[in-house]
Amino acid sequence: MAATHNNYGANYTLVYQPIDGKPSMPPASKVGGRLRIWHDSYTSTAIESGSTVFVAKMPKMAVLYDAFITAEALGGSATLALGTDAFTVSGTTTAEDPDRFITATVMNGAGKTIAMLPRPTGTANAASTNASGTAHLGVGYEFLTETNIIIRVGGATLAADKVIKVGLIYSID
Repeated sequence: MAATHNNYGANYTLVYQPIDGKPSMPPASKVGGRLRIWHDSYTSTAIESGSTVFVAKMPKMAVLYDAFITAEALGGSATLALGTDAFTVSGTTTAEDPDRFITATVMNGAGKTIAMLPRPTGTANAASTNASGTAHLGVGYEFLTETNIIIRVGGATLAADKVIKVGLIYSID
């Protein structure tokens, strides 16, 4: 049986199906905006589990669409996660969330990459197993204030002199 009712996404509704009959354009960071990249790297010292590496400061009103971390082999059980430092909006402080975008993942293989969204493997259109468990919460995340992005080290002390790279893909205009 054919569906009898159409449903519309929030931004589609604003533009093409406005309730009051007056179309309005969503922010450019959500419709028609340009993607930007923030890339950083960190050469590890023998920092302990629980340590934080600050890698970016997202501007107010930026919208995150993807993120990744890649690294050399960091040691047997060392993990990395990607999230936000604590921030305050209108007097209300939100606690740090060190795995808001990428959950802690063991980085024991050289060149291992973990990402907010799944990446194809060697097989055509096969999903990667290195997608974050928090991706559904991170895609489209809007920063309401300037916010530090952090990598949280876990599991073990990092091996020294290993390069960690991070990339954030976002839109602000």
